[in-house]
Amino acid sequence: MRIFNKLKTKLEHVEKQKKPKTIIEKDKRKQTIALTYAIFFCILFCSVGSLLLSLQTTGQSLQTSPEKQEKASSINYPAVQSFLNPFVDSYINVSDDSEKNEERQKTLQNSMVNSADYSNSFAVEGEGQRILQQKELYSVTETTNNTLLAQYKVTYINRTFVEKEVTKKSGKKVIKEKIKEPKDEQKTALLNIELVQKENAYAVNSLPYFTNLYTLKSTMDKEEKEEDLNNYDGQKEKEIMAFLNDFLEKYASSTSDDMAYMMKSPEGLGGSLTFDRIDKYELYQKSGNILADVHVVFLEPDTKINVEEDFTIILTKKDSHYYVEKLEHK
Repeated sequence: MRIFNKLKTKLEHVEKQKKPKTIIEKDKRKQTIALTYAIFFCILFCSVGSLLLSLQTTGQSLQTSPEKQEKASSINYPAVQSFLNPFVDSYINVSDDSEKNEERQKTLQNSMVNSADYSNSFAVEGEGQRILQQKELYSVTETTNNTLLAQYKVTYINRTFVEKEVTKKSGKKVIKEKIKEPKDEQKTALLNIELVQKENAYAVNSLPYFTNLYTLKSTMDKEEKEEDLNNYDGQKEKEIMAFLNDFLEKYASSTSDDMAYMMKSPEGLGGSLTFDRIDKYELYQKSGNILADVHVVFLEPDTKINVEEDFTIILTKKDSHYYVEKLEHK
């Protein structure tokens, strides 16, 4: 009996010890379940927050992108190229056939805004040929409202013909005759063309011009012209024109670095063209500065093909020397 009672007592003691452990396990399960739910809701909250932020960002992008797209598409590049590609072909290509050159002159003249003003601008002088090898639209920039400056990188060949004496045998006779052999010189330059745009129609606004610098054309306010220089004596006008002739000769033959002593914003053709003459000019003054509108004729060095260009040049006088404050390709 005692043994039975002792055994019973031990069993009851063991059962009492097990009960607290069961409670602890139940508590741990509750904590685990609560922690799991907390992590789940945290992840769900973060996911919903990310989704809402993504939708808001997308909405802002949809609101702003039409403006960017409209700004980026304000220049119709395909339309500009469609108009300019044949113009560039006609301008660069110069034949030694007079009829073809007359046709070229008409084509280019008809592309200008005021074709009557350019009746003689595209007439060909000199001998030889200019042959386009490659052209690439480098940039198109809106300079003023409805006015664009297109820059083409062009590679072309100046071809001249050199007379050479050759001997040929005809039976027992030796015949000497003179033949002309082509001599080619390849050049690469930047061709600048100003366009005016009206809806989807384009026209060339001024004479194209070559540069060695990838610079954009600046604009100049024509209202700056006030007083005609005719009230100066003839000697003053001669001084100005002597400087301009000297300046344009150096501009054609020199690099931009070499022109720093004559210009505020130096540029030069580096010998790609030679200066021939100033065909027309008008002189004005404004607040001590001199404005010169000049129509200049350059020549290709080998073929002597003429390249005509209009400039507006602002001059100041420092001591006894003139200095170019601004050069505008018109």
